[in-house]
Amino acid sequence: MNTVTRVTLAALCALAIQATLVFGVAVHAQSPGVPQLDGAVTDLSDAADVSSPGTSLSRLEEDRNYQLYSLFIDSTDSRPISDYTDDVVRLNNLGAADALLVVAVRDRTYQLWLGDTIAEEVSQGEQDRLLANGVEPRLRAGDYTGAVAAAADGIRSNSGSSAGSGSNDSSSGNESGSSGGFSIWWVVLPLIFFAGLPIFMIWSLRREAGSIREPGERATPGSAGQRSTKAATTEQLHVQANELLLKLDEAVHEAQQELGFAEARAGEAGLDEFLAAIDGARDGLRRAFAARQLLDDGTPDSPAMVRSTLESVIAECESALNGIADEYRKIADERKLEQDAPNAIKRLRSDLAALESRIPDTVLALSRFESQAPSGSQPVSGNLPEARKRIALAQDSLARGEQAAGNDGPVAAREVRIAQNAIAEAKVLLDAINNLAAQLAEAQSNLPARLAEAEQSMQAASERAAASGRAVPELVEVRRQLEEARRVASASPPDLLAAYQLARHADASADELVASLMKGAADAERDASAASHELSVARGEYERASDYIRGRRASVGSEARTRLAEAERYLSSAQSFVSSEPRQSLEHARRASTLANEAYRLAANDFDDRQTWGGGNNDGLGGIL
Repeated sequence: MNTVTRVTLAALCALAIQATLVFGVAVHAQSPGVPQLDGAVTDLSDAADVSSPGTSLSRLEEDRNYQLYSLFIDSTDSRPISDYTDDVVRLNNLGAADALLVVAVRDRTYQLWLGDTIAEEVSQGEQDRLLANGVEPRLRAGDYTGAVAAAADGIRSNSGSSAGSGSNDSSSGNESGSSGGFSIWWVVLPLIFFAGLPIFMIWSLRREAGSIREPGERATPGSAGQRSTKAATTEQLHVQANELLLKLDEAVHEAQQELGFAEARAGEAGLDEFLAAIDGARDGLRRAFAARQLLDDGTPDSPAMVRSTLESVIAECESALNGIADEYRKIADERKLEQDAPNAIKRLRSDLAALESRIPDTVLALSRFESQAPSGSQPVSGNLPEARKRIALAQDSLARGEQAAGNDGPVAAREVRIAQNAIAEAKVLLDAINNLAAQLAEAQSNLPARLAEAEQSMQAASERAAASGRAVPELVEVRRQLEEARRVASASPPDLLAAYQLARHADASADELVASLMKGAADAERDASAASHELSVARGEYERASDYIRGRRASVGSEARTRLAEAERYLSSAQSFVSSEPRQSLEHARRASTLANEAYRLAANDFDDRQTWGGGNNDGLGGIL
């Protein structure tokens, strides 16, 4: 569409809007069932107990010049929460620097609306995280005042210094929101619109023509800037550290996907540096998760140590985020707004066909899980339908991308990225099923031998204990594990994965007992065998948790991800010590198993919790999360 056509349409739209405004002014005060806001917090619900979190709201207004309103009602009376919120925004004339949180307490739904100025600064991912990690947990706990405070703090922490440009909109929204009857502004504002709207629309489109992104350009993720921690309280540092951990984890994931997209482009330069930045950010993320784990374990024993640890987490995250952001800017400069959408669509269609060809084998694998590993298949029980959803999304996006490729490069590029992300997520979900299928095949093949080895190891431990004359109560647990492995292996249906894990645990434990009773060089050999077996167990537990979390990233909070990162660190340590220090390797492998199981449990809880509250943001995507 050329500039003349766009300007002509702008003028026509302006005239249409003028006519609409005349009607809108007349009926503004007559919207049925939509209340007038009477302040920062309007509580019309019988079920909620909410007050104004003055500190959070005042800091948002002082630091960013934004105003957050909140409305609590019992129910929207079967109306979609997004439609109800839009009506409240219109009735109260909220502006570009205003935000509105609407909570229907008995419906258990909510909606966060952001004015244009705020929405430009708080990205979609940041909105999702502040809702998932700040607002929703407090709503579930009945802490409605805390939910408002979390929304205000999240908006403030995710927006920058340029927020001050929305001051006029903000004050306009405040005055409209607090007035209950006729105002002179209802006469003045239409006159202002009639005189200035056509000019403003034409100016806006011309300005857009000069600033619109070319195909292939995208906003740079990461870029944390430098936040001062000296004046922050320890509680604020906890919030800041958790937000940055999640932001960095998502930034590394997005950067890895962006790297794959860049590699698919012919002649893309600077990828070695970009890859190095991703590796550096991933290392920083591991260090930050490790420091966060120290706090979760209660290791720092003084307020000063806690503060120092939090500051180190924040510093690691900020450094890694800024490193990724620098490389994004370099790639954006090199790309010079060029986009290879048509060729990328062809490659993605090939990738999509390869994914679809895996579906029949995946269905067979799931049926084998039901008959041979019922308990072990729980982490992947929903993977196939979720993968199919992402395949359908990719198909739709590629179709839209093909339509736009010839005349709208930015739209084509956006659809390509949506398809690329959907294909990558579907692949992760199907890979998780394949990984479990490989574990089941290993269990089928090796279970009899593993049971025999465990029996031999237990017998050797019994003989050593008898020869030494020592009581070894640990043998009771080894025997229990072995008996339980045999029981689940012969059950109907059998649970081969569970039996295999129990047999390996029993074998490792028995080897450890034998090692503790032996002298000389044989000790190290038995330790190494025990460490090797336990390491294999830990690796399986870690893969289970990792596959589950990777397939449900948007629903999993920082605690589960911290446990998973710590499990990975212990697993890596166990692997490095397996030959030189088998005892230490064994301990680290067991710690990795424990952390991986905790990560899976926490992630499952997070995912289940997200099903109990429906929510949304500016996209209007309300409903069950």
